[in-house]
Amino acid sequence: MASVCRFHLGLSCVNLANQKLNIVHVPSAQLTSASSLRHRDVSDAGHAGECSSPGDVPTGSAREAGSYSRMKDSLTLLTRVSAHPDSRCWFVAWNPTGTLLASCGGDRIIRIWGKDDASWVCKSVLGEGHQRTVRKVAWSPCGNYLASASFDATTCIWMKKKEEFECVTTLEGHENEVKSVAWAPSGNLLATCSRDKSVWVWEVDEEEEYECVSVLNSHTQDVKHVVWHPNQELLASASYDDTVKLYREEEDDWVCSGTLEGHTSTVWSLAFDQNGERLATCSDDKTVRIWKQQGAAEEKG
Repeated sequence: MASVCRFHLGLSCVNLANQKLNIVHVPSAQLTSASSLRHRDVSDAGHAGECSSPGDVPTGSAREAGSYSRMKDSLTLLTRVSAHPDSRCWFVAWNPTGTLLASCGGDRIIRIWGKDDASWVCKSVLGEGHQRTVRKVAWSPCGNYLASASFDATTCIWMKKKEEFECVTTLEGHENEVKSVAWAPSGNLLATCSRDKSVWVWEVDEEEEYECVSVLNSHTQDVKHVVWHPNQELLASASYDDTVKLYREEEDDWVCSGTLEGHTSTVWSLAFDQNGERLATCSDDKTVRIWKQQGAAEEKG
């Protein structure tokens, strides 16, 4: 029966605003038990090339494995669409209500999919915004806006108007390919990251104008992914430099408030859980790491 290995890795336990992120590292073999941990085990999925979201293939106790098996048995393929037939399809994202699905690809196009009776059909084609591959799309929390990040070094903001979408703003400033874009839970902040090694934080005002409020140059290599904490204005980024950086606003300025170290190769993707207590990261080193946030009381205990 597989269980979880838990240990500290020197500087990878980073104090952050009186809280600490502990690492739970799950290698592919030689695991030892830690009954106090309350999370799903994750195995070495043999990452090759650019990885998808972490935790795609859960393993663990016999009961967990049985649940996963039943879940697989209950899943049914609803439809298969030729979303981007002439290029790679890079990313998909559901809107907050789950009624629309956005896809993007190497054809420089974004497609919006919706259900029509029993079929999923293309509702809109957004093809006028970008000049190169669209790498990532992200819906705003209200679902009325879609942000798209492109290898043309820009990020487009699309506004939903009934059944159509209009590009209302193009965010410029990155010197190279924009790899990821993410909205803060409030919808008032947007983060982008790029091959130029930087993370930008954008603020949206009441007139829906976008202003860059911070350029963060904490990474030493290409930044692959950004994600916001679900309940706080805490931002995390993953990079080709094998690290994860954490950012907070302090005295009207955004700063790097922590570095998570331990991966030995590119960190491709990262995701907070629903409550924001754990952060999962996946890497080209073929491991997934789960970082747990601890309060002061836990730390003293």
